[in-house]
Amino acid sequence: MKKFYTAKMYFNSNFIKIYATERGLSFISTKDEKDELSQFFQEEVNVEEDEAYLTTYLRELRQYFNGTREAFDLRLDMDYSYTKFQQQVWAELLNIPYGETRTYSEIAESIGKPSAVRAVSTAIAKNPLLVIIPCHRVIGADGQLRGYRGGNEMKKRLLSFESAKK
Repeated sequence: MKKFYTAKMYFNSNFIKIYATERGLSFISTKDEKDELSQFFQEEVNVEEDEAYLTTYLRELRQYFNGTREAFDLRLDMDYSYTKFQQQVWAELLNIPYGETRTYSEIAESIGKPSAVRAVSTAIAKNPLLVIIPCHRVIGADGQLRGYRGGNEMKKRLLSFESAKK
């Protein structure tokens, strides 16, 4: 059983719940449900509310949301059964500059797999660290917002927020 510490915060009207282990930040949710965490990690989890333990993570997220931070410097615990492909896609997302966007096909091309657009989309959908790994910066080739685990309204707000601060 995996132990997580959790705390809640809000960005405008968006709810965010963060989860970390002793090794680092592991998951960001937009729901206040332990079930999402269990489903995501597909194992039983033990969750303890502990805002004090998560102070550093909350501080950096607040700095991001108030416009004084563009990149994160947090310990992450990504030691789960993620595929090399997922990790490669997420690493590429970290290269998208603050306030800019890329398309799914641009991400596929940048990792050397131009025909893997659907697989890239699937990997992005499984991103456990919304905001930190900026999957919100990926849009459709037609410029339209595509699925976002936090909802397209949140994606729109994040993109608008970043472009206004740039």
